[in-house]
Amino acid sequence: MLRSVSYSFGILNMDSESQLPVPLINGQWLWIKEGAGSISLDIDLVGSDYVCVAHFFPTDATGPKYQCNFSLPVGKKEYKNVVTPITISHAGFRPRNESDGPLTTQIDLDLNVERDVIEARWRSNTGEESSCSLSRSSGHLPSELTGARTEWKEFKEQIEFLDHGRYIFRGQQKPWRLRTTFHRSGRANIPRFMKEDVQTLHRRISGRTRHHFNLMDGDQQGAFYNLIQHHGYPTPLLDWTYSPFVAAFFAYRGVSREQIAASDPNDRVRIYVIDKQACQRVLPPIVHLVGQCLHFSLLEFIAVENPRLIPQQSISGVSNIDDIEGYLLSAAALHEERMLWAYDLPAAARPRVMKDLNMMGINAGSLFPGLDGTCEELRERMFPNL
Repeated sequence: MLRSVSYSFGILNMDSESQLPVPLINGQWLWIKEGAGSISLDIDLVGSDYVCVAHFFPTDATGPKYQCNFSLPVGKKEYKNVVTPITISHAGFRPRNESDGPLTTQIDLDLNVERDVIEARWRSNTGEESSCSLSRSSGHLPSELTGARTEWKEFKEQIEFLDHGRYIFRGQQKPWRLRTTFHRSGRANIPRFMKEDVQTLHRRISGRTRHHFNLMDGDQQGAFYNLIQHHGYPTPLLDWTYSPFVAAFFAYRGVSREQIAASDPNDRVRIYVIDKQACQRVLPPIVHLVGQCLHFSLLEFIAVENPRLIPQQSISGVSNIDDIEGYLLSAAALHEERMLWAYDLPAAARPRVMKDLNMMGINAGSLFPGLDGTCEELRERMFPNL
């Protein structure tokens, strides 16, 4: 995770004109104004260019959503007269009349880059002009959420009173900010991910699965994303589980022998908790990754070619937002809901926790059906000091 932060914006390039250092700008940039809508600028670093997609989402759900794609060379502080066509989504949008005037089909864009702000100004082919200040996502920053520092025994006692099915859990080796593996990699352009990554993966994986995934079908597309996520490919999905004990397994699984030996009380694993009912009440699920609005959606996928899904009691968070934690905390505060919290448990408790979980039948062999899971389970049993 620390490597992805450095890659996201810490490496500096020299502006060829001013010879001043310029931070890398790959990642997500946002402008949000209540009553006016929101703009996301999602940028991937590809070689010596940025591959960018910008979305405008109106506050009115029936209004048009605008998308434009463009490329920029790396290493400049100012970009002038970037001409880009606009794609307009008319989903739910009323038909146009001649009295509406000409349709906006292109903009001429100027960008001024600072470390954490991009000043954008644009002119449309219909003569309209506008501007905004886009802020860098806070996804790379440490977690803002203060977890409840508790011991393993206390954690088990507290979760005993939670309604099964209402709450979902996520275990992490460190109290990192909630963020998908896709965004932690320094990428943000989801349309590019869907067009390039997913299509390449589909061609390669189809030769290794008995089922041929139809990516035009929403259920099968979701199942395909979940499959590649569970096998280590970065996606805009965030794994959650209905079981706090499965979450504890994933929190402690990667704790090293050195961490256990150090017995540092400040070295903690984290288990996040979401009140699913409150979350879906405040943030109704959206099945599309792009083209609708900024969102975090809790979805359950069919277990096609994915034997891990059911034993892990999986539910997925699907999002086009880099800083999921900040988004959830803001939504909870706005609607006065207790929607997200966390427990921080001592990393040094790993031997005891893994022993308890194994007695419950929660181990690598049960959660990862197959040869890899069996070997990991037996390694845990036969080589406890590794």
